[in-house]
Parts: sequence; structure tokens; C-alpha cells
Amino acid sequence: MSDTVNSLLNSEGEGSLTIEFNGKKYTAGLITQKVKADFEKRMEKKALDAVFSLKNNLEPIEFREAISSVTRDIASGAYSFGSELSIAAMSTPSGAIALAASLFSAPENEVQSLMMSEKERFEAVMEIVREKSFPNAKRG
Repeated sequence: MSDTVNSLLNSEGEGSLTIEFNGKKYTAGLITQKVKADFEKRMEKKALDAVFSLKNNLEPIEFREAISSVTRDIASGAYSFGSELSIAAMSTPSGAIALAASLFSAPENEVQSLMMSEKERFEAVMEIVREKSFPNAKRG
């Protein structure tokens, strides 16, 4: 790892994915099966929460249909890591925060503050995570 990247990440040693922010150290892990599963659960919860947030604006039958639809999507794997839906979600602020929260094992609100305040460091760490998690992936 170059000295520039080490300096940018406030870290020492090869492979460190740590960002210091507000007196706390946030260390990203690689994209493992555990991270993928956590991200999927976060996306499923967000989908269910979205339906429940509309409950008072829906007729009872519409609400039940919406819950059934999300439940079917969950059962069919629509939120599985790598699915069209999960890839699209990662392009949204909410999805990107959910993935980063899984990688850093930190609450989403802390990760959001970290992303906004330490943009360059955060982007550098995320790029390293992608490269190390998927070393054989084609780069576009």
C-alpha cells in the first residue's frame, strides 16, 4: 500500500482499513458471507419498514397485499447480495450506508456521519475493500 494511501487512511501497516473519526476507530472488513447476509437482512428490514410506514395511508387489504409482496420477495431471494435489487440498492444513499454499516460493524447513523465527514478516506477504504474482496473481478 502506498504511503499516500496509508496517510489518507490514518493507518499504519499493509492492509489496514481503519478510519479514525470523532475519537473512534472504524475498521472495515472484507465482503464476506457474513457481511452479505447482514446487508440482505438490512435490505429486507428496510423494505418491511417502508410498508409499515405507509400502513395508515393504506386500506387494510392494500397493507396486507403489500406485506405479502415483500414477504414473497424475501422468500424468493430478491434481496440476496448480487441480485438486481441489491445492486440497485447499493447505488442509493440508504443502500450504500447499509453496506458500509455491515462492513464497518457500526450503526448506520455513525457510518453516515463518517461518509459525509471523511469522504476521501471513506471512498479509499471502500475501493480497497472491493479490490481485496473480489480480486479477480474485472475493472471497468
